[in-house]
Amino acid sequence: MLLTGNKAQIQMALVQYRDMGQLSYNKVLRIPVEERIPNLVKDKEGRLRVLTALTAALKSAFDNIYLKSKPGEDALVMIADEIINQSHQDHLSLQDVVLFLGELLSGNCGKLFDRIDMPTFFEKFEIYRQKRWEEIRNYRDELACRFRDMGRTDQRPTVNLEGDASTMLDLMQSYYGKDESE
Repeated sequence: MLLTGNKAQIQMALVQYRDMGQLSYNKVLRIPVEERIPNLVKDKEGRLRVLTALTAALKSAFDNIYLKSKPGEDALVMIADEIINQSHQDHLSLQDVVLFLGELLSGNCGKLFDRIDMPTFFEKFEIYRQKRWEEIRNYRDELACRFRDMGRTDQRPTVNLEGDASTMLDLMQSYYGKDESE
């Protein structure tokens, strides 16, 4: 969808990554690995499609920001190419980039003054990526706490369900206090 959709379709597809208008990094992080940039750019055709989509997204975003000096098409291609190169670091998706551009447009990544160039763009993009990383870390910490609260697995009582069926039936009946004659 993000590679071929029009602006309205893309915006509708991105709604699923927000909760009450706020960006939900947890939802973005659930995007399958196969749909992330590193997997999409494994061949030349895929890289060209992603590069084209990223360049178009960047151009669209920068056209909607009032700046005295905007990057030209060559600069946009260079930024898009660098996003692809950096995508392997934290398995970025196209949705990550487009959602970040939305955050940039709304001012959630800090103010932009007069111009945006490659270093400024990546400085702002790093804010998004850092928030994303913190969400991953918090999720992992929460999982670790849950497992720790469950206790060591070798200390939990276990039930041996092996044996013949009549023994199991007797155990169940005695446990529930039922008699066979009932």
